[in-house]
Amino acid sequence: MRKSFTILCLLLVILGVEWGVKAKMPINRPSNIQEKEETPWYESRYSTPKADADWVLDEEIPVNYIPVPGKDNIYMQVDNNGNVKKYWKRTQQADGSWVWSKYDPNIPDNYEPVKGLKNVYKVTSKDGTIKYLKYIRNKDNSFAFVEVDKNGKSIDEGKSAESVPNNYKHISKDVYAVYDKNNVLTGYRKRVKNKKGKYIWKETDKPKTSSDDINAINKALTGDSATKAASSTSAQNNTSSNNEISAIGSDSSNQKRSNNSDGTYTVTETSQDTKVENGVRITYETTIQKIYKKDGTLLKTKKIGPQVINKETLTAADSPDKSKIKSTLDKELARVSSRVEFDTKKANDVLTKLNAQRKSEGLSSLSMDTSSEAYKLACIRAADMAIYDYSSSTSPMYGTLNDMCNLWKISSSHPSENIWKAPSKTADEIHSRFQSNDGSRKIRMSNGYSNVGIAVIEKNGNTYIAEIYLS
Repeated sequence: MRKSFTILCLLLVILGVEWGVKAKMPINRPSNIQEKEETPWYESRYSTPKADADWVLDEEIPVNYIPVPGKDNIYMQVDNNGNVKKYWKRTQQADGSWVWSKYDPNIPDNYEPVKGLKNVYKVTSKDGTIKYLKYIRNKDNSFAFVEVDKNGKSIDEGKSAESVPNNYKHISKDVYAVYDKNNVLTGYRKRVKNKKGKYIWKETDKPKTSSDDINAINKALTGDSATKAASSTSAQNNTSSNNEISAIGSDSSNQKRSNNSDGTYTVTETSQDTKVENGVRITYETTIQKIYKKDGTLLKTKKIGPQVINKETLTAADSPDKSKIKSTLDKELARVSSRVEFDTKKANDVLTKLNAQRKSEGLSSLSMDTSSEAYKLACIRAADMAIYDYSSSTSPMYGTLNDMCNLWKISSSHPSENIWKAPSKTADEIHSRFQSNDGSRKIRMSNGYSNVGIAVIEKNGNTYIAEIYLS
């Protein structure tokens, strides 16, 4: 009996140990460690790479001067048909200016324009090898030479698209933006099926903006540009918000021409920009001087600035005081309206031109209701710019457009804005400016919006414009 009892106890101990082990490592227990899920390539969102600094043109360089790859400060002067007319070399002087002189390349016919093909060149190397290059120039002044076939077609045309290269960025449905090793945009490809049902690449145009693509455009406009915006004094600056699209500009540019005693003439372009920092309004000035021969040949350029030309401590009345912000959109509009005067006629003229442009591109017209949130936000935005004399995606009073929407509980998945400060401008000039700016035009020509708010204010010789779009 005692022996049986001992065996029973031993079995119970063994059973208890086995149960304890299994309790710690049960077969069907789900793992509490979550592995990171990879986003399929076809669902990844578009994020615009930043072109290397060496592949963005300087504003001192004429638009028809094309850098010769592999040669520092050597340029091809091309005509409207893309034909090379002359070669130029620029040499920096001790004072920082650049002197331009004619240049005779080692192989004068190295880049030979291909007849009938725009911006395509036949290049013959020293060993007799022939290749064809296409010159690509983007609106952000980045550029590239891309190898093509003798007919000017991309070399990946018709090739397998079963896999997607790392430099192909998905932007819309089956369309991809293609970037070179310097992160310069070189074109667009579409992934299509051939007769055998296999995916291949086809060269295509840039897709038009749609409501489905607003997220993609948003990331294309923002990305890492927030840091670049802090140092930029003109053209396009963008907010860092994930949900808002903002294209802004401050263009207080003046151009003067003067004749020199040696028969040359000088064109001087001066632009100013203002920022408000810690209660101080700071004014920056940038000057570019270009000296030309009588026949229009560029001889010399020099850039001065941006330099601080004025610092003004804001008075208590002029300094942004967030405690004065009203709790409702209507009350805040009433508060700021007492300090400015809106040019409603010019705003309506801008809307008319905007809708005419949209109609010409097959898009529906936008409506503007003075009782809408978009219109009230535009008025507050323009008034804020005029009161504190700035042009920035971040208001010293309200913050970003997203911040303004959150402040007054305005629901919009993709709020967008175009803003501009410049010496007094007409409706034609305002419309042309926004249409010529790639970021602004994308917003204005999007079919993801049905209404808009436009506000224009004239103050102290400047025009302050705000366009607000709410989805």
